Amino acid sequence: MSRIKDYLMDIEEGRVVPGVLQEKCVCSEHFSDSELQGIIQRDGRRGICSYCGEKRLVMDMPDFVTMVKNKLESEFEDVDNAMLPLEKSVFDDDEEDIPFFTRFHGYAAPSYSEMYEDTEEVLNYLLEINGPEALQKDIVDALPEHGWISKEPFVASLDDELNIKWNHFSEMVKHKQRFTFLANKEFDGHPSKYDNGLFDILTELGGKHPTPF
Repeated sequence: MSRIKDYLMDIEEGRVVPGVLQEKCVCSEHFSDSELQGIIQRDGRRGICSYCGEKRLVMDMPDFVTMVKNKLESEFEDVDNAMLPLEKSVFDDDEEDIPFFTRFHGYAAPSYSEMYEDTEEVLNYLLEINGPEALQKDIVDALPEHGWISKEPFVASLDDELNIKWNHFSEMVKHKQRFTFLANKEFDGHPSKYDNGLFDILTELGGKHPTPF
């Protein structure tokens, strides 16, 4: 009995592809993403697609699911493993709004992070599935089911950090230091110590970085 329970747990957590998928395969016609189509056409074999019945280049579902899982876990992680602070430790009540933070699955997450409520939602983003519901269900059932958030959620992408800097600058010149903002420490000509090592927003917009000493 314990082996059966372990096997079912492995399936639930995405470590083992369910037996029902072992004999199935899928063709590239069921996906809109050109990169994914190319992988199936390059690495596939001639066969009959289990989801449309057409004879095409196909990839075996165990290999396909493994590829998708590796791609998914290279970009996202289980929200419960992301070392996020609990929602109650950041927000005093349900009405409080804190800049750059949002509530997600009981945690306080950086609002610039990519977040998906469940596996089906993140797969719609990653795969752009055109196929039948049975295909989407098979893929979802073969992967761990939980909320997903971008890896290292407190590390902002370049675009996110630029947006944050711009929003901060806009608020500063509108409401705090309209004429004296250049006296702010961030305009001292040195790069930030944070994620992307950016200079102040005006320097970044101008595209001319001073040479640091």
